[in-house]
Amino acid sequence: QGFASSPYAGQFARNLASWFTGGRPGKFLAYTNTVTGSVDFAYTGSSLRAALEAAGHTWVTSSTIPFTLETLKQYDAVFLCANQVDNQVLINYVNSGGNVYISAGTKWCGCDADIEAGWWNTFLNAFGLAYSFPYNDVGGTLAVESSHPIFDGIATLYYGYGNPVIVLDPNNPRTSVINRYH
Repeated sequence: QGFASSPYAGQFARNLASWFTGGRPGKFLAYTNTVTGSVDFAYTGSSLRAALEAAGHTWVTSSTIPFTLETLKQYDAVFLCANQVDNQVLINYVNSGGNVYISAGTKWCGCDADIEAGWWNTFLNAFGLAYSFPYNDVGGTLAVESSHPIFDGIATLYYGYGNPVIVLDPNNPRTSVINRYH
C-alpha cells in the first residue's frame, strides 16, 4: 500500500538500505511469512523487492530460516512486522553491528496495540525506546517533516497508523525519534 500511495516509497527504501550499509550494496532479511493472506506477509511486495534490487541490494523473505544470531549476522539488516521473535537475539544482533527495522501498528494482524508493544519492548528498551498504546491515529499519505538522511528527497510517505514511540532517556544522544506526527 505504501508504494501505491506515495511515489517516494522506493526512494525511501533505497535511502534506508543505504543508511544501514553506509552506501554499499547490502543483504537484507524480511523475516516474514511469504504466503499472501497470512497475518505476517509484510515486506513481500514486488515493488519493494524491485526498488532494492535495482540499487544492487539482495532482498530475502523468509519465516522458516532459523532465527539465531548466527543466521542474522549474514544480513546487514532484518525487517520485522506482525510476528513475534526472540528479542534477545535481536539485541545481540544489534550489539554485534546489525540493523533492525520494525513496522508496528499492525492491528490488521488481529492483535491490540498493547500486545504488539509487548512483542517488541524488551528489544526497544535495550536501546532506550518503547512502544506505547493505544494505536495512534496517524494515517494516510503525509508530508515528511524530517531532515534525517533516510528522508532525503522524500516529500510524502504512507502511514498506516502505529504504536506511539517513546524515548525513555531524552538525554541519550544515540536514541531519538527522527520523524513525528501528533
